Amino acid sequence: MPIPHRLIHREVRRLFARPQRLPDTWYEAATDEFRRVMSRPANRVAFFAALRGIYLDVPFGEHGLWTRLSSLGIPALFVWGAGDRLVPAGFGRHVLAALPSARSVVLTDCGHVPQFEQPEQVTRLVLDYLSDLAPPQPESLPGRPLPESLPGRALPRLESAPGRTPSPD
Repeated sequence: MPIPHRLIHREVRRLFARPQRLPDTWYEAATDEFRRVMSRPANRVAFFAALRGIYLDVPFGEHGLWTRLSSLGIPALFVWGAGDRLVPAGFGRHVLAALPSARSVVLTDCGHVPQFEQPEQVTRLVLDYLSDLAPPQPESLPGRPLPESLPGRALPRLESAPGRTPSPD
Protein backbone atom coordinates (compact mmCIF):
# COMPACT_ATOMS: atom_id res chain seq x y z
CA MET A 1 0.00 0.00 0.00
CA PRO A 2 2.40 2.68 -1.16
CA ILE A 3 1.24 6.17 -0.23
CA PRO A 4 3.67 8.93 -1.13
CA HIS A 5 5.40 10.55 1.82
CA ARG A 6 4.38 14.04 0.68
CA LEU A 7 0.68 13.04 0.55
CA ILE A 8 0.68 11.69 4.10
CA HIS A 9 2.61 14.72 5.33
CA ARG A 10 0.13 17.09 3.66
CA GLU A 11 -2.91 15.29 5.10
CA VAL A 12 -1.48 15.21 8.62
CA ARG A 13 -0.91 18.97 8.44
CA ARG A 14 -4.51 19.48 7.28
CA LEU A 15 -5.72 18.13 10.63
CA PHE A 16 -4.66 21.46 12.18
CA ALA A 17 -6.26 24.88 11.88
CA ARG A 18 -2.78 26.46 11.93
CA PRO A 19 -0.18 23.83 11.05
CA GLN A 20 2.67 26.29 11.65
CA ARG A 21 1.96 26.03 15.42
CA LEU A 22 3.90 22.79 15.52
CA PRO A 23 7.45 22.21 14.35
CA ASP A 24 7.76 20.47 11.00
CA THR A 25 9.73 17.71 12.72
CA TRP A 26 6.48 16.67 14.43
CA TYR A 27 4.79 16.24 11.07
CA GLU A 28 7.77 14.29 9.78
CA ALA A 29 7.59 12.01 12.83
CA ALA A 30 3.82 11.53 12.40
CA THR A 31 4.27 10.77 8.70
CA ASP A 32 7.03 8.25 9.40
CA GLU A 33 4.95 6.62 12.15
CA PHE A 34 1.89 6.35 9.90
CA ARG A 35 4.01 4.73 7.18
CA ARG A 36 5.60 2.35 9.72
CA VAL A 37 2.25 1.31 11.18
CA MET A 38 0.59 0.92 7.79
CA SER A 39 3.46 -1.23 6.51
CA ARG A 40 2.08 -4.16 8.53
CA PRO A 41 -0.92 -5.94 6.97
CA ALA A 42 -2.63 -6.52 10.33
CA ASN A 43 -2.49 -2.80 11.10
CA ARG A 44 -3.96 -1.93 7.70
CA VAL A 45 -6.80 -4.39 8.26
CA ALA A 46 -7.53 -2.88 11.69
CA PHE A 47 -7.36 0.69 10.36
CA PHE A 48 -9.71 0.03 7.45
CA ALA A 49 -12.06 -2.03 9.63
CA ALA A 50 -12.33 0.94 12.01
CA LEU A 51 -13.03 3.31 9.10
CA ARG A 52 -15.60 0.91 7.69
CA GLY A 53 -17.28 0.64 11.10
CA ILE A 54 -17.51 4.42 11.40
CA TYR A 55 -18.82 4.82 7.87
CA LEU A 56 -21.38 2.02 8.09
CA ASP A 57 -22.55 2.68 11.67
CA VAL A 58 -26.33 2.87 11.65
CA PRO A 59 -27.42 6.28 12.97
CA PHE A 60 -30.92 5.43 14.22
CA GLY A 61 -32.86 2.45 15.52
CA GLU A 62 -32.37 0.05 18.39
CA HIS A 63 -28.59 -0.25 17.85
CA GLY A 64 -28.02 3.12 16.18
CA LEU A 65 -25.33 5.59 17.17
CA TRP A 66 -27.79 8.16 18.55
CA THR A 67 -29.66 5.53 20.58
CA ARG A 68 -26.41 4.24 22.04
CA LEU A 69 -25.14 7.76 22.71
CA SER A 70 -28.32 8.83 24.48
CA SER A 71 -27.98 5.85 26.82
CA LEU A 72 -24.50 6.91 27.96
CA GLY A 73 -24.79 6.86 31.72
CA ILE A 74 -21.57 8.62 32.64
CA PRO A 75 -20.67 12.31 32.46
CA ALA A 76 -19.13 13.36 29.15
CA LEU A 77 -17.02 16.23 27.87
CA PHE A 78 -16.73 16.81 24.12
CA VAL A 79 -14.01 19.14 22.84
CA TRP A 80 -14.32 20.28 19.24
CA GLY A 81 -12.06 22.34 17.02
CA ALA A 82 -13.90 25.09 15.13
CA GLY A 83 -11.64 24.40 12.13
CA ASP A 84 -11.93 20.61 12.18
CA ARG A 85 -12.32 19.34 8.59
CA LEU A 86 -12.78 15.71 9.66
CA VAL A 87 -15.47 16.03 12.36
CA PRO A 88 -16.97 19.52 12.10
CA ALA A 89 -17.74 21.32 15.36
CA GLY A 90 -21.36 21.71 14.19
CA PHE A 91 -21.71 17.99 14.90
CA GLY A 92 -21.73 18.96 18.58
CA ARG A 93 -25.32 20.21 18.41
CA HIS A 94 -26.44 16.70 17.44
CA VAL A 95 -24.43 15.20 20.30
CA LEU A 96 -26.02 17.61 22.79
CA ALA A 97 -29.49 16.84 21.42
CA ALA A 98 -28.86 13.14 22.08
CA LEU A 99 -27.00 13.70 25.34
CA PRO A 100 -28.19 16.94 26.99
CA SER A 101 -26.21 16.29 30.17
CA ALA A 102 -22.91 16.40 28.29
CA ARG A 103 -20.65 19.40 28.16
CA SER A 104 -19.52 20.53 24.73
CA VAL A 105 -16.76 23.06 24.12
CA VAL A 106 -15.69 24.46 20.75
CA LEU A 107 -12.15 25.82 20.60
CA THR A 108 -11.67 28.61 18.09
CA ASP A 109 -8.63 28.55 15.85
CA CYS A 110 -8.31 24.80 16.33
CA GLY A 111 -8.54 21.74 14.09
CA HIS A 112 -9.08 18.01 14.61
CA VAL A 113 -6.43 17.44 17.28
CA PRO A 114 -6.91 20.08 19.99
CA GLN A 115 -4.73 18.14 22.42
CA PHE A 116 -1.75 18.95 20.16
CA GLU A 117 -2.84 22.34 18.86
CA GLN A 118 -3.99 23.82 22.17
CA PRO A 119 -2.64 21.45 24.84
CA GLU A 120 -2.81 23.91 27.75
CA GLN A 121 -6.44 24.81 26.99
CA VAL A 122 -7.47 21.16 26.63
CA THR A 123 -5.69 20.22 29.84
CA ARG A 124 -7.45 23.05 31.69
CA LEU A 125 -10.85 22.02 30.26
CA VAL A 126 -10.37 18.39 31.29
CA LEU A 127 -9.06 19.20 34.77
CA ASP A 128 -11.85 21.74 35.39
CA TYR A 129 -14.44 19.28 34.13
CA LEU A 130 -13.15 16.50 36.35
CA SER A 131 -12.91 18.74 39.40
CA ASP A 132 -16.52 19.87 38.92
CA LEU A 133 -17.86 16.30 38.95
CA ALA A 134 -19.57 15.17 42.11
CA PRO A 135 -17.65 12.47 43.94
CA PRO A 136 -19.01 9.04 43.05
CA GLN A 137 -21.04 7.33 45.71
CA PRO A 138 -19.99 3.75 46.45
CA GLU A 139 -23.42 2.36 45.53
CA SER A 140 -23.26 4.02 42.10
CA LEU A 141 -19.92 2.49 41.12
CA PRO A 142 -19.92 -0.58 38.88
CA GLY A 143 -18.41 -3.76 40.26
CA ARG A 144 -17.57 -4.23 43.91
CA PRO A 145 -18.59 -1.51 46.35
CA LEU A 146 -15.84 0.59 47.89
CA PRO A 147 -14.90 -0.20 51.48
CA GLU A 148 -16.13 2.35 54.01
CA SER A 149 -12.56 3.52 54.57
CA LEU A 150 -12.16 4.59 50.90
CA PRO A 151 -14.92 7.10 50.12
CA GLY A 152 -15.03 8.48 46.58
CA ARG A 153 -13.74 12.00 46.10
CA ALA A 154 -13.08 14.40 43.27
CA LEU A 155 -9.58 14.89 41.92
CA PRO A 156 -7.76 17.97 43.20
CA ARG A 157 -7.50 20.99 40.91
CA LEU A 158 -4.02 21.23 39.44
CA GLU A 159 -2.41 24.54 38.57
CA SER A 160 -0.73 25.07 35.20
CA ALA A 161 3.00 25.26 35.00
CA PRO A 162 4.51 28.73 35.54
CA GLY A 163 4.34 30.83 32.41
CA ARG A 164 1.89 28.47 30.69
CA THR A 165 -1.50 29.99 31.36
CA PRO A 166 -4.22 28.69 29.03
CA SER A 167 -5.67 31.34 26.78
CA PRO A 168 -9.43 31.85 27.17
CA ASP A 169 -11.47 30.97 24.07
